[in-house]
Amino acid sequence: RKEVDEMVKSYLGYEPRQSFGVISTSGLTFDESGEQIISGALERTVCWNIRTQMLLGSLYEQDVKGEVSLILRFQNNFAVGYTDGTIRLWDPVENKCLVTFSGHRGVVSAMRLNSDGTLLVSGGRDTLVIVWDIVSETGRYKLNAHKDAITDVALIEKSQRIVSSSKDKSVRIWDMESQHCIQVLPHRQEVWSIEIDQLETRLITGSRDAKIRVWSIEQDEFPSITSPALYEVWEPQEGDDLKIEPAEPTGLLDVQVDDSELVAKFLGNFDKHGNGKCTRIRFDPAGALVAVQLENQIEVYEFSTNLKKKSEGSKVPQPKEQFRRMTVISPGAKIKDYAWSRDSSQIAISMTNNRVEIWRLDEESGRNFVQISTIEQPGHRSDIRSLALSSDDSLLASTSGDQLKIWNAKSLACLRTLKTGYGLATLFLPGDKHVLIGTKEGNVELYDLATGDCLQSESHGETAGAVWSLAMRPDALGFASGCANKEVRFWNLELLSVETGGKRLGFTHFKTLQMSDEVLHVKYSPNGKLFTAAILNNTVKIFTAANLDFFLSLYGHKLPIMSSDISSDSALMITGSSDKNIKIWGLDFGDCHKSIFAHEESVMQVQFIKNTHYFLSSGKDNVIKYWDADKFTLIQTYTGHHGIVWTLALSTTGSFFVTGSADKSLRVWERSQEQIFIEEEREKELEKLYEADLTREDKDNAESGMAAKKTIESIKSGEDLMEAIELADQNLAEYDEYQHALSEFRKQENTGFKKMSQNAPTLPQKPQLSPLLLDLSPELYVMKRLKSIQSSNLEQALTMLPFHVVERFFDYLNRWVLKDVEVELVCRCMFFLLKVHHNEIVSHRTMLTLLDELRTNTKQKLLDIKETIGFNRAALRFTKRTYEAERNTDFFVDSLELAKKQKQQEIKQKGYWL
Repeated sequence: RKEVDEMVKSYLGYEPRQSFGVISTSGLTFDESGEQIISGALERTVCWNIRTQMLLGSLYEQDVKGEVSLILRFQNNFAVGYTDGTIRLWDPVENKCLVTFSGHRGVVSAMRLNSDGTLLVSGGRDTLVIVWDIVSETGRYKLNAHKDAITDVALIEKSQRIVSSSKDKSVRIWDMESQHCIQVLPHRQEVWSIEIDQLETRLITGSRDAKIRVWSIEQDEFPSITSPALYEVWEPQEGDDLKIEPAEPTGLLDVQVDDSELVAKFLGNFDKHGNGKCTRIRFDPAGALVAVQLENQIEVYEFSTNLKKKSEGSKVPQPKEQFRRMTVISPGAKIKDYAWSRDSSQIAISMTNNRVEIWRLDEESGRNFVQISTIEQPGHRSDIRSLALSSDDSLLASTSGDQLKIWNAKSLACLRTLKTGYGLATLFLPGDKHVLIGTKEGNVELYDLATGDCLQSESHGETAGAVWSLAMRPDALGFASGCANKEVRFWNLELLSVETGGKRLGFTHFKTLQMSDEVLHVKYSPNGKLFTAAILNNTVKIFTAANLDFFLSLYGHKLPIMSSDISSDSALMITGSSDKNIKIWGLDFGDCHKSIFAHEESVMQVQFIKNTHYFLSSGKDNVIKYWDADKFTLIQTYTGHHGIVWTLALSTTGSFFVTGSADKSLRVWERSQEQIFIEEEREKELEKLYEADLTREDKDNAESGMAAKKTIESIKSGEDLMEAIELADQNLAEYDEYQHALSEFRKQENTGFKKMSQNAPTLPQKPQLSPLLLDLSPELYVMKRLKSIQSSNLEQALTMLPFHVVERFFDYLNRWVLKDVEVELVCRCMFFLLKVHHNEIVSHRTMLTLLDELRTNTKQKLLDIKETIGFNRAALRFTKRTYEAERNTDFFVDSLELAKKQKQQEIKQKGYWL
């Protein structure tokens, strides 16, 4: 009976409602107008109005798990790279994801688009460079030769080259046609950024040292090589001439290449004036300025392309002559990213302290940038360490390094920001008009929310340490504070007189409890009978609340207890510790009911849901967990934060809770109405582990390969396609048997067989199509399932087909070509499968006839499509010429009419008549 009850026990879980408080984490760009900026805010892509500092919208889907790493704007859409290795193309108007590219196994660390926005090149920390076709929504190929994380990529469009930099201290130049590296530019230290000017004549590389190197790009003379070859180009020492000698080929191709065939030649370098690595180098849209991002500043240089030669011996302008420092932008914190506006007049800078600054070029000087706007109000500058909800759950208080922020708990708008000490504990006082905080400096501070003033600040003693915890008395007439100076102080709330003659709320100290070690957490029992204090020696001391007489000591944890809570009926107590365990205690005798290994890292906070024995816990492993203290079972795990979850606050009814994290975000979790069962949740966790194991791949050491990686979506798509082929084969086999039986019947009928005979065969029944085919023929049903596969997952889905299924699939390809069904998609599948299964197909003689027939049919269909496309292009060109001719004619006629009217006006003014 007990086992049955446990299986059918259901719970109401929580689901994420909204995240807020994050302005910018990584990735930054302007919109077309220059009045808005688009930035990455953890897993969301958000848009801010520069003038009003208002959040205008965000791009997000529930299946987005990774944090935004990069943002690129192209046409009216955005390409966004994530830390989980995916790249998503977003339509901001429709607020939806157009396509997802999955190819990287780690953080997407670099992205570039070509000029017309049809080709995307990405680099990741997995050392791969991948080329994506945005039009066909597929990955073309990956390039694999770097030995460490990719830091930046660039395109030389005129000659179809890709340039990539890496932490392996090299810059590689790739040929897009042969898909191989054709030149290597070694550096002495890690290369963090590269940039190419608009004319594609200069390549700039920045590393950790004090120099920025400049290379000339030879557009007219390139190696005519279509096979792999690596050419080492060593950097000259100081005083050497600029002649670069290529090294011997690597042995992959025995070809000697002279100096004229190098793609990039070293010109020289110029010094940057700041310290630290050169994280990012970018030209402005006009191509006249180049910004170099360092750790705490951005140096802006003027780039000149029309310098005159100083002497006959100087062949090319030197980098120190072409790049002249114009100004330095120094924001107030460490820089994360920056972006130029479309008109090159503004620079947006995002910083690691969750703040964005906008700088504009000074019109008077024309050389300096001045700060014109800052977006900082809607977020904290550092980790969120404590949270508190008001008694009616309408207000939320959060503290960080030097700020106390008050939020509307429904609209999530920031109502007020107060300058405080480093807040570690927070309480709303009765009436919800005052907030009390305990600070790292050892003070207890009282703030009036209406005026924003600090009404009172009391130190915890001469040798006060951090005030780690505050606890309100159940009668709401006072509170207790626990401090690192081994004291628990008790305070009364009173109305104190002020100099102006009125009274205000305040607090007075009336008792001190000396402890043997630092006090980390204090708590009153809801019935007001007990007071608990968790101290640094891994124990919890329990006292009577009235007289502070010692009652119990709870011990068992191996590391300090960070948080504790008592259930509403005062029967159970839970403690969360740095030893990653949660212990459940009975307060009658102090016995430990259960010790649970709860988190992968330290448990930072635990809290009971009111009037239940369910509780929540948060930890340094970035997750929140939902538990049943009676059954000692985990109900649900909530992920979403990208940093330590320091604190959480539960509403009075338990309908929602808020969490605060080291990622500077606040997240609201609402109770769902959907029932959840323990067994189902465990099955879901096992499925996630199984799916993660399915998508695990060994690294391929080939220099070029397939772009897309195996994902759970591509695996499921491949399995669905296999099932569709098997179902269609079964129906086709039944139909073939019917045709054979029908032909036999017709033969016997034609030979004069008498139907009235005793052994007369019956007319075979035509088989019914399976209802699973959805009233489609078997061929069209397989095509429907094939078209349902996302274009970016098609190749990986086809690799899931075993060879005996591939044989049958080629038969369907031939049927579709004959019926002129999706010939382009058929050709894409056919060419890919021929490439993947080439060895098996060559050794399989039975397929030769089918392949020959497929080749003939496909060639004819492609010629027909080519003719159709040629006809349509000619028609479009004719339409364009006709439109332009009519437009020019109208413009010419309008100009004549305007000139005629102006002449008539002049004549009238002079008093003459036509």
